[in-house]
Amino acid sequence: MLGILRRVFSFADWNQHHPTEPPPGDMLDASFDAQNSRISELEQLVLQILRSDGALANETVALDSLKPELRAFLTQKIEETAQNLAERVLNLALEAQAARDTVVSGLSEAKQALGRAETARNDIEMAQEKAASQVKLLEQKSQDVSRLLQQDIETRTDWDDSSSAAQAWADSSRLWAEHMPDTLPDNALKIMDVTGDHWSSRWWANQAANAFGRMSSLYLGAHPVPPTTNNNGGPIEIGSIYYNTETHQMYVWTGSQWETMTQPQRAGTMALWYYAIDGQTVFPLNTPDLHGSTFTLTPGRTEAIDAHVNGVKTMPKDSAIDGDWTLNASTSTITFLRPLRSGDLVSFDVLMPVEALGPGEVYAWALAPLAGKDGVKVTFSLATKDALGPTVTVAKNEELVVSLDGVVQEPGVSYNASGASITFTQAPAADAWTFITWFRSEGGTGAGLVGPIGPAGPVGPPGPAGPAGPAGGEPVITAGTTSQFWRGDKTWQPILVVNRVTVASSAPSSPAVNDIWVDTT
Repeated sequence: MLGILRRVFSFADWNQHHPTEPPPGDMLDASFDAQNSRISELEQLVLQILRSDGALANETVALDSLKPELRAFLTQKIEETAQNLAERVLNLALEAQAARDTVVSGLSEAKQALGRAETARNDIEMAQEKAASQVKLLEQKSQDVSRLLQQDIETRTDWDDSSSAAQAWADSSRLWAEHMPDTLPDNALKIMDVTGDHWSSRWWANQAANAFGRMSSLYLGAHPVPPTTNNNGGPIEIGSIYYNTETHQMYVWTGSQWETMTQPQRAGTMALWYYAIDGQTVFPLNTPDLHGSTFTLTPGRTEAIDAHVNGVKTMPKDSAIDGDWTLNASTSTITFLRPLRSGDLVSFDVLMPVEALGPGEVYAWALAPLAGKDGVKVTFSLATKDALGPTVTVAKNEELVVSLDGVVQEPGVSYNASGASITFTQAPAADAWTFITWFRSEGGTGAGLVGPIGPAGPVGPPGPAGPAGPAGGEPVITAGTTSQFWRGDKTWQPILVVNRVTVASSAPSSPAVNDIWVDTT
């Protein structure tokens, strides 16, 4: 009797509850033993049914191997046939005895009996054919058993291959997750089609934890005032940073103080304009200039000065340089070493030192075109082009860059601005193209001033003279007179002697030869 093959263990359930562990070997052996036992039983049954040439074994089809219906059918037919034959033979004998005298009649009846016997023989042949059909059906069933046996062998081979692949994937997954402290071994992930240098998930997790942990210990957060301890109440480590919610700046701890992480640059804070009188050398900056502006230098941190005469920048004098002017910071006075002429235009640009500037932010806003230009109107309201922009609040003229027909205007001379209003010295033409940019500053504090700047160091000695030029170079320049200059065409030309200089917004009347007019507009 063929045994029943049942599953002895659920490997799917094991893999679900133990994803990182290999399948239990004893359960694998038990499963394979059960399958081997079943296969052995099937092999014994097949050997009993089939010969070595593949045909049914001799004497394997017995009467009891036939279906009960077929046996009953054959038995009934044989019994019926035998009974019919017996009855017919008896009748024939009776008829032959009764009609011995009539040979023809007896022969006819014999022929009829022979026909009926032929019919019985045909019935027997039909029964034999049915029996042969049943034998063929048994042969087909045997072939099905062989095919199932082969499939079972192939299934066992596939199971072995799948088990090996599962173990390889489990090993690769464990390396991918846990391997430390270097890259994964070569070909460790070959089954996953992964090549090259790779680090495990655990390695990257450690790297991320180390990086973020270091950053979180240095960043102390946002505070309205500089913190005095770290986030744990201990001393502040050099390099720690925090965000100041009042100045909107980032600061770094140097070990002794908090310093801003931005570096301001020197900027202009004032421009003063003066007309010199004949022989004038002294210019107090706290005396009103042509526009009524003054400036008093800050004691202890003197602002830098750029001095220009008729647009030409001049050199300050110190202990090592023979310049054009000197500065008395205590009286805010500049003294030229050579007297100026009447009408010379002198300008002084006052520069704020870097240490006086607190860090801040500057936003550039394009202003809307001036409305209502008619060639007469000089005062206009200011607003940003962007409807969502801030209200214009100009604190000083230099915050605006004003262009009229492509010409940049001079702040404080060509225009004055305050709040949301600008006033031009000369009315823009009705069709003048205007463009104004407002540089809005925020966040400047001016805090953190340092001591005064020391004097400049001495200038080094002049370098050696260069080598002589090649033969056939420039000819020797003969000396000219004190009233000549050497022109670009390599000739001496007389110096223009200025007769009169007029600085005004309109041309002077009755001009003479060598007069100069400086148009203030």
